[in-house]
Amino acid sequence: VEKDEDELTSAVTDILCKHKTYSIAKIREASNKEKDIKWQMALISIYSQTNEYEKVIQEYNALEKEYGHDEVIYYQRADCYDELGMVQTALSEINKAIEINGDYSNYSMLGQIYRGAGMYEEAIKAFDKVIELLPTNAWGYYVKGWCYELSGDDDNAMKLYEEGIDIDKEYP
Repeated sequence: VEKDEDELTSAVTDILCKHKTYSIAKIREASNKEKDIKWQMALISIYSQTNEYEKVIQEYNALEKEYGHDEVIYYQRADCYDELGMVQTALSEINKAIEINGDYSNYSMLGQIYRGAGMYEEAIKAFDKVIELLPTNAWGYYVKGWCYELSGDDDNAMKLYEEGIDIDKEYP
């Protein structure tokens, strides 16, 4: 299970989404013949692309039953729950991912969930961890600054934006 799609998967998903009902039927048929995670991932991709987060969660639940606890499953479900506005469930899922692997992307998701919920102090703490784990990436400084800006602290926001620019002059 991967966190990011590759170019081929993205192109295939675009085509499949145009013919969704037929695609889903064919994928389920293929999945019944050949037990392979690629078919479940294809369904997840279609459902994700069409913003059917409940179905994405169902497919990840099935993956978890089959393959066990997995950081990526928790991460992806957290993203879906966040999209559905189920903040506490999203936080629970991303914290499970962090327990398995406290990497940059998991703390980034934690910060994004907090930021989206207007919980700026918690988001800033999560983005502190992002910066600690990957201090050479301007994105962490930008999103932490954004949280300060959203909370009304323009001075700290500007300091962080400037730090981010110092790290990567070409970052948007």
